[in-house]
Amino acid sequence: MFLGDKMRKDKMLLINTIITIVICLFFIIMCFMGVTVLFNPKILVTSILIFSLPVIIQLYILELYKSQKTKKLLKIISGICIFFLLPYLLVSSIILDGMTKPITNYKAYNMVRIKEFPKKIPKDARNITFLYESISIYNKMEMSFETSLKTINKYEKEFKKYAKQIITYDGKEPSYVIEADEEGNITYDINSVIYLFEDYCNGPGYCNHGKYSYIKINKKTYEWNLGYSEW
Repeated sequence: MFLGDKMRKDKMLLINTIITIVICLFFIIMCFMGVTVLFNPKILVTSILIFSLPVIIQLYILELYKSQKTKKLLKIISGICIFFLLPYLLVSSIILDGMTKPITNYKAYNMVRIKEFPKKIPKDARNITFLYESISIYNKMEMSFETSLKTINKYEKEFKKYAKQIITYDGKEPSYVIEADEEGNITYDINSVIYLFEDYCNGPGYCNHGKYSYIKINKKTYEWNLGYSEW
């Protein structure tokens, strides 16, 4: 084939094309791994088109390479394209992140994999509220629902295995302050128990990177509150 022959004759175009395809493919795969993107078809299609554009340009340059008169010019254009490839993709990612909106459809929960949380929402769950946000390296999920006491007892056996700390009301403090989030706290009372799985901060004071995850269960109202954040 023409493109294959030309690529073998000109190593620079071959390398540029391979690099472009591999890097763009990585960004496209990341799109399909993003919950917020998958739940927004318009953003998904836009992302694929944006991240495929550099590949299309490189392949078009190879097609134009038939004309020997423009050989040097096409090499320069190809070099410019590969030089600006990563900045272009990173800026595009930031822009696309800004276009995505929080997900409130609780069906997305099955796509949000958090080890300590139930793999699926309990079958008898009712009054479900759900919020999931994902912007670059920031991920946050909040969810609440009510179930039967029987369901609570069933899941609590697993929570006790993974919880790093089990917090019950001592009659003094009405809330647990999350170390990883200076503005965050979990309010609870005598009927509540908090299963704390993660509360990590990379340094004292302000956290550049951190993570927390917990499940609070009220034994009187049978309400669950799930909280997760990572940045």
